[in-house]
Amino acid sequence: MITIILNCNIFLPVYGKNPERCDGYVFVEHSCHRVIKERVAERNGIMIVETESGKIEGLTNDNGFAFLGVPFAAPPLGKLRFRPPQPPPHWQGVRSCREFSAIPPQPHLGNISPLRLRNPQSEDCLYLNIYMPRDAASKLPVMFWIYGGGFVAGTANMQLYNGNNLAGKGKVIVVTANYRVGIPGFYDGNFGLQDQVAALRWIKSNIAAFGGNPDNITLFGESAGATSIDALMRDPEATGLFQRAICQSGTLDTVRIVFGKPGQVEVAPDTDINEILERQSDSFGWSDDKYVCQPVGSGEKYCSPVPLLIGWNTNEETIFTGSFNADNFSVWSDKMFGTRFTSEVLTRYKDFRTAWNAVIRYGGFALPSRLMADKIDALKQPVYFYRFNREAPEVRYARHLKCYHSSEISYVFGNPLSAPPPEDRQLSEQIISYWTNFARNGNPNGDDLPQWPQWHANCRRNIILDVPISFEQNCAAEDCDFFAALLPEKDGANGDKND
Repeated sequence: MITIILNCNIFLPVYGKNPERCDGYVFVEHSCHRVIKERVAERNGIMIVETESGKIEGLTNDNGFAFLGVPFAAPPLGKLRFRPPQPPPHWQGVRSCREFSAIPPQPHLGNISPLRLRNPQSEDCLYLNIYMPRDAASKLPVMFWIYGGGFVAGTANMQLYNGNNLAGKGKVIVVTANYRVGIPGFYDGNFGLQDQVAALRWIKSNIAAFGGNPDNITLFGESAGATSIDALMRDPEATGLFQRAICQSGTLDTVRIVFGKPGQVEVAPDTDINEILERQSDSFGWSDDKYVCQPVGSGEKYCSPVPLLIGWNTNEETIFTGSFNADNFSVWSDKMFGTRFTSEVLTRYKDFRTAWNAVIRYGGFALPSRLMADKIDALKQPVYFYRFNREAPEVRYARHLKCYHSSEISYVFGNPLSAPPPEDRQLSEQIISYWTNFARNGNPNGDDLPQWPQWHANCRRNIILDVPISFEQNCAAEDCDFFAALLPEKDGANGDKND
């Protein structure tokens, strides 16, 4: 049930109690740029929606409505730490959902990530955010975003993931949800993935009250979020909870190739959270021997093979390798892959920097994306493949980043990190149309859009998302084939196959 309460002169702070406070920053190496924020003005109404747990009160904005900090599970505190998520509590009256919750406990990743988080942290973090278009009809497609962060960082609350523009322009319901990261999420169990399943179950049960179609849910995510989607497609507990999937720069093969082995760690249930964070690797096991947080034990078979949109960015490697001394490539490569791999890669790519970049770009992202696309195509599901090739406007402050890992996200959500020229605004609108068309009916194509060809393993055609949009066949084939021949030496690097 939805209720609109009309008021006069209501000031609704979308991004925090202090309208002058900046809620997020974007880091490009050592440069900081203020995130573009919607200016909040007086609104005419407050929306109230009745969920299974109780009534919640949201916000209005220029594009529609937002509900922030909606509990989808019980706080994982005390005896619930290191346990699967439990049902959310019920409440009486109307719960205010006008501010983001705390974010999952996490370290600052330094130069590994271009995004620095300044939000309050708490293990009480299992909350989601819902964005609705202003003229929401019933049975709108639902898009559930799963964020990245290497399974040690990230949050649904970043302004980059604000779903107002995507929901308003694409006429969809956008949901973002926190999940546990680091050791709290991936110690002795895939609790972070179970949090995602719990959020999906909440969406399935409640989203109709917000105008969404519970039988038309599309997962979309980037990096660790995309890897999570690959895992959820294999998870029998997630069967029937989603109908389509969009994987941006990440699969389980990415983790198997790029991450070190998990290792061992002992953590008592009552250990202080700061001590827990000290015991986990913040560099995927590249430069330390601490516990590497990642999903484990994913099934071999795809329990939910669904239509797939998947791709990677031309310069995935720059935010990973830019801060590392290239002369250390051999030490890193020997540790991760073995001496024969290192020798073969250096023979092909000659110098340390080019070799390191190639391992991450092609071995860590291009090849895993191709492998997953081929698997889903073999299961008779439609696949659409992209390569994102646009250097975003913020790159002018750090040219070496080029078309970096995660740079497509601002185009997907319509939330530019720096003032975009008209051609970038147009590309963002095209990408939003592709993504929401796919969420609507499993095909990204539509009127006034360049025709995106379907991917098949025997005819690998993909779109190039750039200005202008173009197309190619057998993208990076020689480099991907090279790593496909080498990487089986690393356990599981070639991925699992369906029975």
